Amino acid sequence: MRIGDLVGELLLIRPTEYIESMVTTASNEPTDAIRADVVVLNADGTAALHEDLLVFPVLLKRDLKRALDNDEPFLGRLSMGEKKPGKSAPYIFVTNPQEEEKELARAYGTANNWW
Repeated sequence: MRIGDLVGELLLIRPTEYIESMVTTASNEPTDAIRADVVVLNADGTAALHEDLLVFPVLLKRDLKRALDNDEPFLGRLSMGEKKPGKSAPYIFVTNPQEEEKELARAYGTANNWW
């Protein structure tokens, strides 16, 4: 599972580790990453947990690093930003959840000891 597979989904994310430098199969150059447990929250109250996902996109890492530093889960919908000339559209988090989406996150977090 890659974070990019979750575009459009409401995600509750618990960052667990900041990795300063690692080499991946996609590049011979070292890069940083965030390791996180990611929960896809569905409107019907069901959820799917993906443990130890590595997150590489720059804008996502920035948001998740802040959450890791503050020792708090992160709630947002994964989306695609605006494509710039000569570049791919970036992955971004949309962080204005509806009240019912916040309630889904609270219910999952409470039931699974995330807070």
